[in-house]
Amino acid sequence: MSYCPKCGAKLAPDARFCDECGHGVSGTQGHTQAVTEDVRAKRLTGRYMDGFRLGRAIVGMGTLIKTIGGFAGLSISILAALGASEYARVGNQQMPLVVGGAIVLGFVVWLPFWILGVVVAAQGQILKAVLDTAVNSSPFLSNDEKAKIMSLG
Repeated sequence: MSYCPKCGAKLAPDARFCDECGHGVSGTQGHTQAVTEDVRAKRLTGRYMDGFRLGRAIVGMGTLIKTIGGFAGLSISILAALGASEYARVGNQQMPLVVGGAIVLGFVVWLPFWILGVVVAAQGQILKAVLDTAVNSSPFLSNDEKAKIMSLG
């Protein structure tokens, strides 16, 4: 079986052109296998590197969600505490209770963001772990290509 040296598609035994990309393939039978392995490795390298980029982006999104939740919860706590100080200034003696409520309100706002951020980041970590396994078990990649894909070298 021979393959197109440009795109790696399977070729018919008497093909002169690739059915997939139209590349001329006559007279390439001697080095087709080596070229096909190189094309396959390049495709896999690109595919896996894209997957790792996506995994890192998902982890970053999870971190961003947690950060936004932290700022939202802190901002609400501060604003509610400032409101409580105004409330106490007009003569109300329940300021500690109102400030405590402001802190609890900030925590209630922050907690769902933090949980969602952890779940999103975990999905990115799972994707990266699955890709690690796929890359390390691939018979089509050399050790140098595996290290490059996983950004180890």
